[in-house]
Amino acid sequence: SSVIVFFYGNTVSKPHSLCLIDSERICNKCSVYHLGFCYSGMKYCLLRIHQKCATENFFIILNSGVTWYHFSKLSCKINCEDEDFIGTTRRTELICCNDRDNCNIPNESL
Repeated sequence: SSVIVFFYGNTVSKPHSLCLIDSERICNKCSVYHLGFCYSGMKYCLLRIHQKCATENFFIILNSGVTWYHFSKLSCKINCEDEDFIGTTRRTELICCNDRDNCNIPNESL
């Protein structure tokens, strides 16, 4: 049997204290994530219909063409699809997932 949890808003502060409906996924939410640490304070969001967990990786492109990882943004995003945006000075990589809870932690080898 499933348990329904009521909460206000779409942000959850303690995922381990939630009882989720069987099909719900929880994602990390952080506006500035870098090398394993959330500088804005880690939060969590529950996926809604047509949403996926999202990781936006931001890179700086140097004049030499070398690309350096800068930081990531973690969220729940509607109609999320993997994409790669490349400009002249920066690159944004969008990675979407919904296969497991908290699947949107960026690869530490960036």
